[in-house]
Amino acid sequence: MTRKRNTRYTRRFLYLIKEPCSVYTKVYLWIIAVQLGVIYHLLFDYSSAIVIGALGGIPLWLAAERLLGYYKIGITNHLKRRLTAINNGNARRVYYKFVKRIDEAGVVEKKIHKELAKNRKEGEWFYLWFWQVWVLWLRYFR
Repeated sequence: MTRKRNTRYTRRFLYLIKEPCSVYTKVYLWIIAVQLGVIYHLLFDYSSAIVIGALGGIPLWLAAERLLGYYKIGITNHLKRRLTAINNGNARRVYYKFVKRIDEAGVVEKKIHKELAKNRKEGEWFYLWFWQVWVLWLRYFR
């Protein structure tokens, strides 16, 4: 007689958590946009270039948030508890990007960690570009 597997522990949530982009990165991008405005003003004597550069930095903030960042790939049985535990030790508020309940989540998690070994920051945290996140979504979270 074959025994049924206990799906309570094999069927867990696989998650991808996003840590917001650093404020320093956003400020550097904004400073670059302002400097480009100043350079344009000096080269072409266009007085509004500095203001346009300053305002142009705002979309760069949004792009920085969307295009790159630190992601945590892991598994859990309790989503809310896990997010609370991670946020307790983190200066910036992290949030779930993708979540999927799957069989053998531990095996899938190890596979993803192996694929992204070059991008590992520390532990389960990875530095990923937007296209890498899309690929993860297509392969594992769809």
